[in-house]
Amino acid sequence: MRAFAQLTRDRLRQHLYSVLLGFNWKTLLPSYHVRYENRVLLASLEALIARDGLNAHQSVTATLPLITSLSTRQSLSLFYRRIETDFISHQIELGWHGSWKVFQHWFEISLWGVTSTRTGQRIWENSLGWRVGITTESSGSLRARVFAQKDGQLGAELELFPDALVRVGVLWDSQSNSMELYLR
Repeated sequence: MRAFAQLTRDRLRQHLYSVLLGFNWKTLLPSYHVRYENRVLLASLEALIARDGLNAHQSVTATLPLITSLSTRQSLSLFYRRIETDFISHQIELGWHGSWKVFQHWFEISLWGVTSTRTGQRIWENSLGWRVGITTESSGSLRARVFAQKDGQLGAELELFPDALVRVGVLWDSQSNSMELYLR
């Protein structure tokens, strides 16, 4: 995939934009990842649209900070996501994220509950998830993270320009013994 990236934010960091454009050579279709975040209010609001080949998703997320200090960060988030793959599914998630500073690193725990359904179905499926990780910032424009999550995935991720959330990472799925490299 060949990609072009545009990252923009205002001086007060109240409005963040990122645009990634590319081309999926497997499907011969364009790819894009467009994100906007508004931090003007107490809660931050984020909108995302993305497509990679035949897969696409759109989401809206509201995040409310509960505790923000030099050594602790906690937030509550609610989001709606629409995912297009072989079928269209809808997800509503409520999640909690906590971070605690341990020496020069941040210890992170995320817990969430998701309810989802496919278009045309009336049955909603519920699931719970968790993620544990360690994050370190080497500078204002680079952040590194290693994590493990409920579905058996282990990952390592680099965030370039963390406010714009451009991520390069690798995921290893222990259940299928497969590896995925991604740019988001």
